[in-house]
Amino acid sequence: HFSNIYASPTVPKREHILHVWQTMQDIAKAHHAKHGGFILTFLSPHYLPFLSKSGMFLTDYELVAQAMNHPRLQSKGTQYEAFSVFTKDSVLGSPTDHDWKRMRKLTSKAFSNRVMNNTNETAHRMMTSKVYPFLDQLAKEGKVIDVKDFTSPLTLDLIGSVAFSYNFGGLDMLLNTNDCNGDLTSDTTTSKSNGSEKEGLYQIFSEIAEDLHTLLRVSKILPEGIIKFFILRRFNPNVQLLNDTITDVLHQRRSEAIKNEEKKEDLLAYLLETDENGYPILSRQELLGNIRSFLFAGHDTTAIAITFALYELSRRPDIIQKLRLEVDPLFFQSDDVNKNAFPSYGQLRSCSYLESVIREVLRLHAPAVISRIAKDSTEITLETSKHKMVIPANTNINIAPWLTHRLDSTAPDEDPLVFDPERTVTKADAYFPFAVGLRNCVGRELALAEMRVVIACMVHTYDFEPPIEEVVTFVQITLNPNQCKMKFQRRKF
Repeated sequence: HFSNIYASPTVPKREHILHVWQTMQDIAKAHHAKHGGFILTFLSPHYLPFLSKSGMFLTDYELVAQAMNHPRLQSKGTQYEAFSVFTKDSVLGSPTDHDWKRMRKLTSKAFSNRVMNNTNETAHRMMTSKVYPFLDQLAKEGKVIDVKDFTSPLTLDLIGSVAFSYNFGGLDMLLNTNDCNGDLTSDTTTSKSNGSEKEGLYQIFSEIAEDLHTLLRVSKILPEGIIKFFILRRFNPNVQLLNDTITDVLHQRRSEAIKNEEKKEDLLAYLLETDENGYPILSRQELLGNIRSFLFAGHDTTAIAITFALYELSRRPDIIQKLRLEVDPLFFQSDDVNKNAFPSYGQLRSCSYLESVIREVLRLHAPAVISRIAKDSTEITLETSKHKMVIPANTNINIAPWLTHRLDSTAPDEDPLVFDPERTVTKADAYFPFAVGLRNCVGRELALAEMRVVIACMVHTYDFEPPIEEVVTFVQITLNPNQCKMKFQRRKF
């Protein structure tokens, strides 16, 4: 019975806060079997013991599946309260079961083959017109880049384009910061003022993401007045500016619909659907909430996953060679009309070794950390073939897929901490980078489509070296590398 457990594992002293992730892995490895598939620990800075917060991490895959499918564990944990101002009125903001089903039905329809094909083509266009020139300029100057500095604006621009037909200008800002030739941004920046506006919007979104990470760390520690003065005075105006931009896009799309202009095939088109009586299915606040949430959740996690993929590949030239044997022929295909055609969405999806690489990246580095809580007055019982656990009401249950992936290995002769795309894969494996159950990630296929394109493009086009400086993984809202500074050089065919 959870409430009868008082002791917690001793957290070894670490010199740097980034090593908390490694500490959690050490604790989990030592206590996974002994404690029956979960960890009860107290997380706090060693110099503020009175601020300790008990936390429960489920590590056994059966317990994870039980918890995430339990009808009374569908509410987000208290950690999400820190950024509820950003996710409220959305499918991610713990709506009622009825509201969640209504929103999920709309959003699920959006990830069709047509949208995925558009994602594939748009990603390739952004890579060739913006990312390649940026990396080529850095290579010419002999500079390194922190990989997430280009994967983050890339994925934000991508989801803005394919989901809402809007350009956030993140890659344009990256190019201009690096003093590249102005012609490189001419295809998307129609005027100087328009370009500056979009670059500013990307900066605003970056500041919002930074403040969300800060709010998560301090919301339960600092007084409300200090949070308002030091964090919310920038955060709230930025959210309002983002809301204003989204509202302008909504007005433009509704105006296009009235004029019977060509309908765009993106996520927003589905969110704007009406019922049989012609009334909008989502309210204005629900539209704003869902767009904000998809932008944040849809770009950051994908950028992190791509960053880890390039990091792991840089340390394994043998895997890069195998990937090239699979993807290079797709880049060299040609016909009478389209020379050196880019591989289609279907072709990349059929690349079995590329799929194995992506699966292995997400096994070791699944970015999301999941939290659930039962908001009522009664206990919850979780029971599996190995465990029976009784959890008191209002207990936060935390689930880190990367942690379970590394512990619940079904192949004892294979090291679960080694990056190995050829490892044995069975149906019994613990693998849930996009969560499990009804409330799994609705944008799963969009994220995978983006990963396939970017990894294939980078492996085909560039040679890259592993980072010279140590890459340390840590947890904020998501699993993150502290840095991943690499050099990229064009391949010579």
